[in-house]
Amino acid sequence: MHYIKKNQHYLKEIKTILEQNNLRIPKADKGRTMVIIHADTLKQAIYSFIQENQIISLDQDPTELF
Repeated sequence: MHYIKKNQHYLKEIKTILEQNNLRIPKADKGRTMVIIHADTLKQAIYSFIQENQIISLDQDPTELF
């Protein structure tokens, strides 16, 4: 039981540090890799991906058409 409480304490500290520094942990592409990235950098990477791949937002779900 002491082990669980100690881990919860560490997780809370990590979460606080991430929030204070505007950091995010997005899901990595492959494997069990953990990536910590600044929120602004992540937002820019997502925006670049959308622009480079010409992704558009649809007004409605086209699933029923197919």
